[in-house]
Amino acid sequence: MSSNILDDSSEGTSSNQSYSENEDVNTESDTKSATSQCGLYTNARNEDDVVIINQIDNVITNEKHLINYNNVDVNGDHAIRKPFQLRKMCCTITTILIGLLLLAWGLVTIVLPIYDFVLIERLKMQPGLPPFEEWRTPSPEVLLRVYIFSVENPAAFLNKTDDKLKLKEIGPIVYKEHLQHRNVEFHRENSTLSYTAHRDVEFLEDRNEPGILNRTILVPNFVLLATIASLEKYPYYFVKFPFQQMLSEEDTLFLNMTVRDYLWNYKSDIVERVYNSFFSFLVPTNNSGCLYQIYSNFEDRYNVRIGAGYGFDHFFEITSMNGATVVPGFQSSKCNASIVGSTEGALYKNRLDEDSVLWYWRKSLCRQVPLYFEKNMTEGSFDAKKYVLRENVYDRFENETEDCYKGFVDRLPNGFSDVSKCFFDMPFAASNPHFYGRYPNELTTKLDGLKPDREKHQSFIIVEPVMGVPINQSARSQSNVIIPKLTYFNEDILRFSNMALPTFWVEYHQKQLTPKIEKLMYFTLFVLPWLQYVITIFLMLTGLLCLTLGVARCMAQEPSPKQLNTPPSKFGTNYKLQEAEITWNIK
Repeated sequence: MSSNILDDSSEGTSSNQSYSENEDVNTESDTKSATSQCGLYTNARNEDDVVIINQIDNVITNEKHLINYNNVDVNGDHAIRKPFQLRKMCCTITTILIGLLLLAWGLVTIVLPIYDFVLIERLKMQPGLPPFEEWRTPSPEVLLRVYIFSVENPAAFLNKTDDKLKLKEIGPIVYKEHLQHRNVEFHRENSTLSYTAHRDVEFLEDRNEPGILNRTILVPNFVLLATIASLEKYPYYFVKFPFQQMLSEEDTLFLNMTVRDYLWNYKSDIVERVYNSFFSFLVPTNNSGCLYQIYSNFEDRYNVRIGAGYGFDHFFEITSMNGATVVPGFQSSKCNASIVGSTEGALYKNRLDEDSVLWYWRKSLCRQVPLYFEKNMTEGSFDAKKYVLRENVYDRFENETEDCYKGFVDRLPNGFSDVSKCFFDMPFAASNPHFYGRYPNELTTKLDGLKPDREKHQSFIIVEPVMGVPINQSARSQSNVIIPKLTYFNEDILRFSNMALPTFWVEYHQKQLTPKIEKLMYFTLFVLPWLQYVITIFLMLTGLLCLTLGVARCMAQEPSPKQLNTPPSKFGTNYKLQEAEITWNIK
């Protein structure tokens, strides 16, 4: 009997092979047929046969369960597991697409650094973001230091005992300048921004010599001398002579006054008389205080360029001030009187290099001035570039028609820039403090006590070049009364002929950034690049992994219909019951 069972098993194996080659199989009928055959032996008298029959019956049940479970549609020998294959195909395609997307994103982070997005957002000046809010109300402290020139030998100079007027520098008188940008308007149609710049100053008691504002100083009567100098362009009998008749013995060429009055409340009898007379056009204001003239109405309306359309090179460049594109008093920019392309010093363009030129506009200078690269340096935690105002910045042009600042009476020598257009056509000129870079010259031969010094008197900007943030900057300039060769006046007045008389000089100094700005810059310049490396590596590795998995799944060999429809049996032999021909020899 055992031999018969073995024979039957071998026959079943051969039947399984023939089944895979048969193209017309009816699973349901074959299963019923096999079941009926097995039912013939339920009356078997041998207990071993009964056990074997039960085992085969269990195999038939498992076979049917597997066919239903795998949802196999048997039609000939083509077995297609439709839902399974569709899910597999979708999953493979999705994995490949994700891998390609991650690789592309990783390549983008290599080509375009993350902090470029920060700089592009800065170009837009979006309200609520740090660049806009820091600009609207600047937090870095800007100190205004004022230096006054007092006279030590007035009598000796007038009686010609001394050939030179001895000057003594008084100061600094320290103020804090407050800058606010008000009435901000965005013009999206042309990518510009309009705002009103308002400036005022606050006296700092703790940074000044006690009682310095009440200190009495002896100074030249520069308002009287400036008025006399302006008369040289008028006829003698129509202007000079009537003016001389207004002078009295009390109208001295030197005045004793306090520092406070000199800066904020400069008034004299001759100024009042001229201001209230027919010659009021010569003195358009009765208060000639040095700082009063600057800050009495220091509000200007600017329009500047913003947005990615102008790019980094033209960010925050001025297009107009108070509706004009030229310096006040000029009608066109045929000479170098244009203010277009300059900046008021609160923001500079990004991506500065050694060829960059920073154009700085300040109304007290009555012009824009260029600062050129000098050197690379380290300022605090940041790599920086230093730009300076060159010594020849106030020199004359070879072509006089292009020189808007050569002077309105006589041609000024090198080192002076006429500012009369911004100060009621009075004969004032700007220069470097102590005439740095151009001392001595033909207008300073009668002056003594001046000590030009590069470290103290040169203007500079130290800027972080990637973001264009000024870290340390000093703007220094001096105001002078330009007195040409005088005629038809007394000897005392004629002593001031051909002379540049310094009145005061100022320094606007921003020395350091606030901790908030430093942290923002540190994050942008140092943290973001490392974060970019991490993100790039993660994206590239993840993308390669997804792409590799997707391609591997796509190239994997699909199982044959024979493998899909042949489940394993308990006996460790693969076979199909439908084609099995089981012959039992029951003894």
